[in-house]
Amino acid sequence: MADRRRSSSAAVLAVLVLAVLVLAGTTAFWARAQADLTRDHQALHRAQTLLTLRRAALSATQTRLATVTAQHQTLVNAETDLAQLAATVQAEAAGVSGAAGLGDLYRSTVTDCLAGVLQAYGQVAGGNSAAAETALTAATTPCLAAEGGGGEGLAYPFDFPDPALLLAAGTYYGYSTNSVAGTIQVITSPDRVHWTVLANALPSLPLWASTGATWAPSVVELGTTYVLYFSALDRASGDQCVGVALSTTPQGPFTPTADPPVACQTAIGGSTDPNVYLAPDGRPYLLWGSVGTTTHSIPPTLWAEPLSADGLTIPAGTTPTEMLAPAESWEGGANGILEGPTMLVTGGRYFLLYSANNWRSANYAIGLADCAGPLGPCTRPTSGPLLASAGTLLGPGGPDVFTDGQGRTWLAFHAWLPGAVGYPNSRVLSIRPLSLVDGQPVIGSP
Repeated sequence: MADRRRSSSAAVLAVLVLAVLVLAGTTAFWARAQADLTRDHQALHRAQTLLTLRRAALSATQTRLATVTAQHQTLVNAETDLAQLAATVQAEAAGVSGAAGLGDLYRSTVTDCLAGVLQAYGQVAGGNSAAAETALTAATTPCLAAEGGGGEGLAYPFDFPDPALLLAAGTYYGYSTNSVAGTIQVITSPDRVHWTVLANALPSLPLWASTGATWAPSVVELGTTYVLYFSALDRASGDQCVGVALSTTPQGPFTPTADPPVACQTAIGGSTDPNVYLAPDGRPYLLWGSVGTTTHSIPPTLWAEPLSADGLTIPAGTTPTEMLAPAESWEGGANGILEGPTMLVTGGRYFLLYSANNWRSANYAIGLADCAGPLGPCTRPTSGPLLASAGTLLGPGGPDVFTDGQGRTWLAFHAWLPGAVGYPNSRVLSIRPLSLVDGQPVIGSP
């Protein structure tokens, strides 16, 4: 009996020992598991931190890549345009050298123009954009003289399409479609005659915009901010849309807003050629043209809409107002092309000036419509254009109304030169006075 009790006690003891061992083993297991879990958690945290850093580095790299890509595209555009310009001037110089009856002074002028252009081309090819800008500025006067010396209002002899001019603190600033001097070209002058080339006004584009395709800028001063409107290709749709960029100075650089395009009518081919004007009460209005679609037989049309006081957005609840559609034979009829609008506001009256017909041809011209208010309706006072091809300027277009320091009104526009109509030839900048005669706008002599 005692042996059985001892045996039973031994069994109980053995079970207890086994339980203690199991419990100890389990505790050790869970301790190891907890330690492993802690290490895994710490490794995961380190991996997440590393991933965050790598994502930030990737984002920075992508930003730098986009900037480099844009700079590269600008360089490619500049090389192409300057090469074309150099070839044109070389051909002109060759013709002058072989022509009889021309004085040494003109030959020297063409030679100086050619030398400046070739120097600028070499600087761009070498990646020295600052030196190229200086060379172009130096070549402006001889090239201007070689191309007509201000005849027909010629003001700047290099490619400067879709110009927009602004007077700020006594200095004139000119902006234009991407070409030799950058994504948005900018030049400056104290007198509208002698121009200096500045750096690219829009060195970076918004994320929605493709590089190498920015057109028709317009700049307005609102308070202490200069607001730039431009058209560019939308990456998502491939259509043109209107973007906004800001600067504290008129020469820029302008920084695009993070907002989506302010106008982007993809249903009717896209929106392009923005122009901003101020009504007598100081409110800004945006003018632009829709591209149109051949699929649905929707022609390019001119539109307007009020902007917010800061000029950055179109107020909610407003819809675009159609200002003018093609109709006249010189515009191409009902299926013609209207684009490049600008507004002359004088004496409480509104006059819409615009481009029409094929921009690549000498048929391109500037039209006029009389509008009842800032949003129309608008009617044409005549069936013909306000300014068509004449003299040494062919296919005038891209009009922009601006005012000088004395309150006089001027019209800036681009045009082709004789024997050089159509892309990739240059569209030079011209400036002429704009006045009212018998209540209607008239473009004066240079």
